[in-house]
Amino acid sequence: MEIYLMRHGETRANHDLIIQGDSNAPWTQLTAAGRAQAAGMHDRLAALHPTQIFCSPLDRTRETLAQALGDVPVTFDTRLREIHYGSFQGHTQEWVKTMYPEWWHAAVGNVLSGYESVSGGESFTDVARRTMAFLRSIPEQAGPVLVITHGFVIRSALAGILEVPETETLLEPPNVSLTRVTRDCDNFAVWYYGR
Repeated sequence: MEIYLMRHGETRANHDLIIQGDSNAPWTQLTAAGRAQAAGMHDRLAALHPTQIFCSPLDRTRETLAQALGDVPVTFDTRLREIHYGSFQGHTQEWVKTMYPEWWHAAVGNVLSGYESVSGGESFTDVARRTMAFLRSIPEQAGPVLVITHGFVIRSALAGILEVPETETLLEPPNVSLTRVTRDCDNFAVWYYGR
């Protein structure tokens, strides 16, 4: 079975380097560029002929789906929501770098594993666990499955599939990019990431 993981379009938080996590605040909504990115994926997604579509319940993923494919049957799943960054959410990356430099990974532009000890956020392991539980729960079917979700969730899927303990050195996939994985029973393979 083919599974295509798609990251949402650009948000104001993405543009302004604000840590958004699982917030649904005004600054986490799609920008005009993000809406255009999503709309620009229409032909590519339609050509996949997905037999089932799953989506994170957050506004930015819902709007990405609506812009890309319009009103289509979809299943919303809370396991696809973005990581909860705790008290870091709503702050800029610069704020985290200044206040908690020991928990910031400059090369990747995200927090380091263990950051939850100071932020009260969700651990990398917990995100990987719920992401893999979701991927394993998709019913076997003939056609491809499309999943609209978030950058950290896609990183966590790769960590789970590749059986590496953390995702802290993996860059997030670009907005509206696709990551293709396949599943045969409980065996996963990654074909490409963030294209």
